[in-house]
Amino acid sequence: MRAALWVVLVFAACAPSESGRKSAAADSGAATAPAAAATSAPAFSGPAAGLVGRWDGRTYRSAKDTGIAYSAVRRAEGGAVVSTVTPSAGPTLVFKTSSLTDSTFVQETSSRYDSTYKTDVITYSEGRFFGDSMSGTTEVRAAKGGKVLNKTTFKAKRVAVRP
Repeated sequence: MRAALWVVLVFAACAPSESGRKSAAADSGAATAPAAAATSAPAFSGPAAGLVGRWDGRTYRSAKDTGIAYSAVRRAEGGAVVSTVTPSAGPTLVFKTSSLTDSTFVQETSSRYDSTYKTDVITYSEGRFFGDSMSGTTEVRAAKGGKVLNKTTFKAKRVAVRP
């Protein structure tokens, strides 16, 4: 909950100001979080600064798997980080970040029908990011009941700060 509030505060503080309006961070007296590394700092600071940009990676079903390549564009949108993930095989997925700290994130897709599983699914992902590296797990879950239908791991490198 604090991470989600932090994301809202960061984006409110970075939004263009309107006449007579103060940012949520200024109203609360909260200290500004340090920006990401100077070489990769986007136009805003805080936890989201470490996650936005273009990331290229691979997702693996097992340790012996060669993986499936993907590209992810993560951008600030409406007080959250939205990720558009395009794998080399399969449909493009849009994730919305529900929790974000200075080194971890949780994101999920909206419910959608998946012909492989012949049911509505939600793809849930949680990971860690550090500098320009990221790793974590992704699960495909049944939208009703939450049964895990598939689980993979992923690794990625940031290739561009701006999407």
